[in-house]
Amino acid sequence: MTVKPSGQNQSSNPNPSEKPLSKQENSDCLNIGDAVYNLADHTPMMVQYLTMKANYPQALLLYRMGDFYELFFDDAKRAAQILDITLTRVVRIRQATR
Repeated sequence: MTVKPSGQNQSSNPNPSEKPLSKQENSDCLNIGDAVYNLADHTPMMVQYLTMKANYPQALLLYRMGDFYELFFDDAKRAAQILDITLTRVVRIRQATR
């Protein structure tokens, strides 16, 4: 399933102080709030997540990954605070190339 940001939430923004969703001149960049995401730097899964998040920037977006639901970026921080749960993260260790 491909999800692309729509103009739907741009014109019907219930919070006028909220910055509207906008793509930069480079179509590979996406603005969500104050953050700018270069879609070329992300996996297809994260591109799908970011485009869905762009449509609903104020909602907590839970993304299904196998048997679990994940929250990313500021959504994870907000949910941890609201639900009074511990925020965890995956630590990736890079192997030295030989």
